[in-house]
Amino acid sequence: MMPQVLVAPTTAAAAASSISSRIHTVLCRTSKPENAGSVARSLRAMGMSGNLILLSPQFELFRRGRTNPRSKNIHPRAKKTASGAVDILRRTRIVERWDGDVIGDCSFVVGATSRPLTENLERQIESSASHENACMNNETPIYSPREYANMIVSDDAYRDKNIAVVFGPEHGGLSDDELDKCHAYLTIPTNPEFPSLNLAMAVQIWAYEVRMATMYAGSL
Repeated sequence: MMPQVLVAPTTAAAAASSISSRIHTVLCRTSKPENAGSVARSLRAMGMSGNLILLSPQFELFRRGRTNPRSKNIHPRAKKTASGAVDILRRTRIVERWDGDVIGDCSFVVGATSRPLTENLERQIESSASHENACMNNETPIYSPREYANMIVSDDAYRDKNIAVVFGPEHGGLSDDELDKCHAYLTIPTNPEFPSLNLAMAVQIWAYEVRMATMYAGSL
């Protein structure tokens, strides 16, 4: 087995930028502006600085300026937690419909979940050599962030394809109907006795795995 070779930082950055431009991070029914800001910061730290979408957020991210109604002011609580990633918030798309708005230009839609799927993660990963093969048994495939990130980087089925990774609201996660609209599930193998992660943590883990996948020559 050939050892993996770490790519030079500039090459890795270019690869990460190319791949991240095709990944849409979707926050579904997010209730707290602080979480939107924290997610923006997580994405910035991992080089995924674009394509943040808020689907039916429970707050107003943009507030119209008093002196200029056409200007958009970022919600102060989101701006505070975003730290140096306010530019990501300024480019964030706000949408209200799943169909068309979220998945209209995406070939793959992946739903992040920590529900009972975690118990079957190892079994599913072993049988899911690829997205295509996994779907042959009529089961929605389940992937860890590491496996799916490597697939996006190395699998020809994902080449030049847009991907939406959807994260559910802080309490309860994605609904059954929302999960039914996904082509695959993304689940983080946490401690089954305490699987809870806050929203920004989950996005950070996913974004980290995408960045790591682009930093090895054998995966590019």
